[in-house]
Amino acid sequence: RMANEIWSYDTDAYVILEHFGDAAEENALTRMGMLSWRNLVYNYYLPLGGHSTQTDFNGARVNTHVSYMESHDEQRQIWEVQNSTDWKGQSSGNYNTASTIVALDRLKQNAAFIYLLPGPKMLWQFGELGYDIDINENGRTGNKPLPWGSGGLGYYADEERFKVYQTFSAILNLRTQHSEAFRNGVFTTDLSSSTRRIRMESDEFDMVVVGNFGMETETYNGQFSQTGTWYDYITGVELEVITTSQDIELLPGEFRIFT
Repeated sequence: RMANEIWSYDTDAYVILEHFGDAAEENALTRMGMLSWRNLVYNYYLPLGGHSTQTDFNGARVNTHVSYMESHDEQRQIWEVQNSTDWKGQSSGNYNTASTIVALDRLKQNAAFIYLLPGPKMLWQFGELGYDIDINENGRTGNKPLPWGSGGLGYYADEERFKVYQTFSAILNLRTQHSEAFRNGVFTTDLSSSTRRIRMESDEFDMVVVGNFGMETETYNGQFSQTGTWYDYITGVELEVITTSQDIELLPGEFRIFT
């Protein structure tokens, strides 16, 4: 009733429900044109911390739900990696995913593997800076420290956090500047192993995203859509693809966006 009343005034209005029901109920609502929320906090913080085969990202592909890896209801991604009782971040030698600098670096990869999938997404405030303050600080609904200003956390002056900000920005710009490709392109994905891939083919441009959520260096098949010159979207470096099954070597936590 409420959605129909809204649409009687504006047929293009988005009706987004902070609503979690069983599948039949959510499907009934989304078939009418409303959007539900999809909580994927757990799915993303486990691979962020190196638990790369425990969950997958397949739930973030849908067009009927607003997918997110952080919200006002849960702990932050990096907080979970550093403090989770059951799933604290893994380490291998000197490489420790619970280290703030490593966690921030791996968070960029999380961003690529949620915002470059089709369907609506939410970015919760300050996630682009790796905000990592306990949700229960000063009480669950109490004021939290600001990233900026006098007495703030100084996140914008933090070189590593600003790199996260810049990476989130670049990833979102790729999506928004080519919105038709992301709406109408053909996506094929591998989103459940330690190495993961997003491939998108469209009339506008093709894209391949590969990432290593594991703890060791991996060689991974890029599954490119065509041979020829591709470009690393972040660095601009050219890659000559000789065969569509060309392998890419990835360090732990490393991801590449090729267009």
